[in-house]
Amino acid sequence: MSTEFKTVTDQASLEEFFGQVHHLHDGLVREVSLLARGYVDGDLWMHGDTAPSDVRLVIHTQSAAAPYIEIILEHVTALSMDFRCVLHPHGCVDENEITLFLREKPYHDRFKICASTMKYRILGTEMLGKSPRTVQEIPVSDGYEY
Repeated sequence: MSTEFKTVTDQASLEEFFGQVHHLHDGLVREVSLLARGYVDGDLWMHGDTAPSDVRLVIHTQSAAAPYIEIILEHVTALSMDFRCVLHPHGCVDENEITLFLREKPYHDRFKICASTMKYRILGTEMLGKSPRTVQEIPVSDGYEY
């Protein structure tokens, strides 16, 4: 387990992620945070209203090897979530986008996130429990500050 984020760069590293987290077996989505890069300032001017958003996804599993998984998806272009399912992750990486599916085919479009960047880290059982852990800014790698 590491507190450092690992970046998914290609299909092989996405498959490596799925292997490290045991394909999220006996997992549940615990937290989802979406933070838009756009905002309205004190003078009521809109800034970055068409800029993509970033998403933090926290998954708890019963696996001792990967009990707490934090996934950061940057520049999200599509997001659909259906929590009424058992997690069956798969995905694809092309040169411009990562598509992460968390449902099985043929229903995978019901739980899908498309983003330009995906990074993750696996933390220990000390992070588990009832209290939310990620009520904070999303750590994006392109230097953007919220």
